[in-house]
Amino acid sequence: MPKAPKVKLSQEKKLIHPNSRKAAQLSKQEAHRNRVQRSLSDTTKKLELLGQKLRWYQEHVDEEKMQYTREEACELINIYLHRFDEELEQIEIVHSVGKRKSEQHRSRSDVIRMTLERERADFDTQGLEIPDVLNSKNLTLLREWSGELRFAQNIKMKRVKSTTLVEEDAAIT
Repeated sequence: MPKAPKVKLSQEKKLIHPNSRKAAQLSKQEAHRNRVQRSLSDTTKKLELLGQKLRWYQEHVDEEKMQYTREEACELINIYLHRFDEELEQIEIVHSVGKRKSEQHRSRSDVIRMTLERERADFDTQGLEIPDVLNSKNLTLLREWSGELRFAQNIKMKRVKSTTLVEEDAAIT
C-alpha cells in the first residue's frame, strides 16, 4: 500500500529568517513595486497638469483663427499668466471683510502665488511650454482634442521665452 503524501507548508505560511536570501529577494521585489508605483503616480500627475493646461488653452483659443501670430501667442500667454487674478481678488475681499484677519484661504492663495511666480520665472528665463498655436495643424488638433489624457501627447508643445518674442519682433520691424 502506498504511503499518503506529506502535506507541505506553503512558502507564505513559513517564517522567513530576516537575514536569509529569501528575505532579501522579497525586500527587492517590494522596493521594485514601490518604485514602479511612484513612477506611475508621477507620470499621471504630470499628465494631469498637462491636461489642465491644454484644456485652458483649448477654451481660450479663438475658433475663427487658423493659426496665431507671435504677437497673438504672446497675448494668449499673458492671459494665461493672469488666469488666477479673479480668484486672488476674491480671497483678498474675504480677508479684508471683518475685524479679524482670517487665515481661511491662505494655503490656496500661497499655492496660486507660488505657481504664478514659477511660471513667470520660466517665461522670462527658460521659456513657458504652450501648445504650438503657431502651427495650423497643431491648432486644429488642439481644438478637436476630446480632453482624454492619453491623446494629450499628440499635441505638440512649444517652449516660448519672453525674450525670444521680443527679439523676433525687433528683427521683423
